Amino acid sequence: MSDAIPEDIMDTARKVAMKIAAVLPVSGSEDVNHIAEAIFAERQRIIARLKEEADLTPCSEDAMVTRSNARLIEADFSYEEAERLLEIEEAREKATLITKDADHG
Repeated sequence: MSDAIPEDIMDTARKVAMKIAAVLPVSGSEDVNHIAEAIFAERQRIIARLKEEADLTPCSEDAMVTRSNARLIEADFSYEEAERLLEIEEAREKATLITKDADHG
């Protein structure tokens, strides 16, 4: 996942900034960027925690569902994009296994 802030988060940040501006002075785009960065950081934290939880979950089915949830959030709830992320993860895992086998073979 890129470190660029997705447009949906920027839209949410603009809406939040407008609500804040109704009660507090807001300087504009700088505040919107801070809000967007905070939202994006929280999304990334949730994704990381879900992946960590999946690694610690003893039940493989539960771990699979938890990883799937992390991918879905990472893909901004696009099932098509989540599938693409799964394919990328599987390809990386396969490449890692091939590399390990080559090192030991």
